[in-house]
Amino acid sequence: MAQSLINDFQAGKLFFLSRCRNAWYSTWVTHYFAGCMHTTLQSAKEEAEQLRGPGSVFIIHKIPSLIVRTEVGLLAVTEINTQRPLYEYAPIGRLKERRKKMGYGIRPIPRLEMGLSVFKFFRSFYEYHGDYVPLWSSYKDLIFVTGKGAAISVDELPSTRLKAWRSHAQGAEYLLGWDGFLSELKSASVIELIHQAHDPTRRSRPA
Repeated sequence: MAQSLINDFQAGKLFFLSRCRNAWYSTWVTHYFAGCMHTTLQSAKEEAEQLRGPGSVFIIHKIPSLIVRTEVGLLAVTEINTQRPLYEYAPIGRLKERRKKMGYGIRPIPRLEMGLSVFKFFRSFYEYHGDYVPLWSSYKDLIFVTGKGAAISVDELPSTRLKAWRSHAQGAEYLLGWDGFLSELKSASVIELIHQAHDPTRRSRPA
């Protein structure tokens, strides 16, 4: 996929599964693990059933994602441990802020646009450059998921809060129950990136 060309950028969603456990002195500890990202809510719930144990509580977030359509399949990019996924993958309007914080120069590489190779797109998350300026102090919060066809859901995402689900036990012989609630995650930054990819003259800032 690395050398394939990008045909389109869209806003979509993934389902992020995390596990919480009651630790010392009533402190909750959140665990992240391989396979935490899912393309459907049902898949995330099934994974929770496989991982469940005494005292475990699972949370599933519908998480906004940047969907990249290529010649050979789909690539989804999102970010965890933030209320505004991909907010730091910001337009040049905040360039001075990034220079001041990071303290080193700019390397020019292509902005988001159709026809860009997946390799150059991937590299843009790890290098300073002229249009989008990554600022992550650690890249461990970035998640890349690949798929084919309809494996990754592409939706019109709202710029307001999204839904999440918290598990509760119903007995060892029964499946986990799930309670829905509104999460603090926002889609505005992903939506803004889509607008900018489709309109090179746009320079507004993600909310």
